[in-house]
Amino acid sequence: MTDLRAGMQSFLKEYTPGDSLALEGCIGLYSATGDGRYRESVLQGLAERAWEDTDGMALLFALDETGEPRYEEAVRALMKRVQERMLTRAAMSPEELHGMMPLMMACEMRFDRMAHVGDVAAQFRLARALFYDEGAGLYLSGSENTLRDEGLFLAALIDCIDLCSQELYEHWRALVDLFREAVRGLMPYQDKSTGLFRRHDEQAVADAAPELSGSALTAYALLKGARLGVLDPEKYVPLARNALTGLAAVQPLEDSRDAGAYMLAWAEYLRTARESSEVKHDGAV
Repeated sequence: MTDLRAGMQSFLKEYTPGDSLALEGCIGLYSATGDGRYRESVLQGLAERAWEDTDGMALLFALDETGEPRYEEAVRALMKRVQERMLTRAAMSPEELHGMMPLMMACEMRFDRMAHVGDVAAQFRLARALFYDEGAGLYLSGSENTLRDEGLFLAALIDCIDLCSQELYEHWRALVDLFREAVRGLMPYQDKSTGLFRRHDEQAVADAAPELSGSALTAYALLKGARLGVLDPEKYVPLARNALTGLAAVQPLEDSRDAGAYMLAWAEYLRTARESSEVKHDGAV
């Protein structure tokens, strides 16, 4: 784990977030460490790029940190676009689910008196109905069937579970059940020798190449699920730790898409370290 820690620290010294996932990674690291450099990285990253519909959580963070009206205007405009999109009942890609549904859940709790929480849960149920392959235990959302997509789906679910009030038990429980089902389906795809999860394509699992961002996103979801009490920490924290150890053994961040996933996983590992004696024991923190 030390190699991953050192690699992340070295990388982040010169890094400016270039996509929504990386912005969220910096938010996670700011929450986990309190280091103001991550806060500034988010604000700088937003200042240097055109805002996208998947930037919602970063815009909401910027609103909370600065109080600037332009961020509230952007968040409310994005909420409206996402609500209109949900009314079409069209399925969203895993990237759209991850980029839009946690924002909707956060804004429902804050602005909209929880009027559309059921619509958020319905989007995940629709994804299950259309894309879940019960034989494979996986969400096969497109021709490439990438593990990154599976990881984004898991991350979107656990983020929405975190943001959903348990007072809305029916919707909260629906999200939890979907999350647990997806986790159970993915576990056979973890390589026992490396800890990494492997691409689910037409090749045999043993021959499939590991996908780094997918492994990192899955580790993030497992750690957060354990921290929130949705997953058994004694079972799933070690599996997530094995995935992070596997990531530390390969060259990190060669694909720019890996950066945000690595940061999210590392931030959640640090947060879990404050609450789990098992994680503290390995000396990573």
